[in-house]
Amino acid sequence: MNKFLILIFLLFSFFSFAGEPNIVVFGDGESIVASDEWTFSFEISIKEKTRDSLISQYNKIKEEAYKKLSALGVKEKELKTDGFAINPWSEWENNSNVKKGYMLSHHLNLKTEKFELINKIIIALSPIVGVSIGSMSHLLKSETREKEMNKLYAKAYSSAKIKIDAILSASDKKLKRIEYISEDLSSSPSPMLMLGSDRANNLTEKSSFAGNSGPNIQLSLIPLDLTLNMRLKVIASFE
Repeated sequence: MNKFLILIFLLFSFFSFAGEPNIVVFGDGESIVASDEWTFSFEISIKEKTRDSLISQYNKIKEEAYKKLSALGVKEKELKTDGFAINPWSEWENNSNVKKGYMLSHHLNLKTEKFELINKIIIALSPIVGVSIGSMSHLLKSETREKEMNKLYAKAYSSAKIKIDAILSASDKKLKRIEYISEDLSSSPSPMLMLGSDRANNLTEKSSFAGNSGPNIQLSLIPLDLTLNMRLKVIASFE
């Protein structure tokens, strides 16, 4: 950046802070971090003509699913319910809604630090009619995020300080002190289930509701990285 552009930037960066002339700059930091924690969801969805048959079928599917999860080392208390509902089931026929029975939906999720477990769960649950594979989120454990936040802060502050030093050097001014710093840490959206790979043929998802026919969806999962970004707003006074 030449001195003419620096001086223009300097003029637009000055404002009054506590009655003193100041410089406002922004520093950015970015890092790519491997996810080390994941949430995975699945749903039990069934339709039956009566409430009794609905509950009976639900208990059978749930027992089968939980049995397979238990064999993989997943404890029932690790499964969290996101939603549970029983509603009337109707279909549009001859220009009117015709009641067919009842439908049940039970949405569950699991948080784990073992990514390989998710693939095993998908393989185990996919053959069960009435169980549909949901989505997953790639996350960072709290201690990992804190560690990366500290690194990003250092990168962003260094970026801002370089800009401050360049402006002061071009204007023959000296740094008095850093008056104010604000930060904004963000991450890229968590990726959803990915399609296709050499393992895709081994993974199939049944249709949403038990007893319904529908196309199979081939799924494959791989660990993904997260992009973390931080922007610091730094205000510095000079003399």
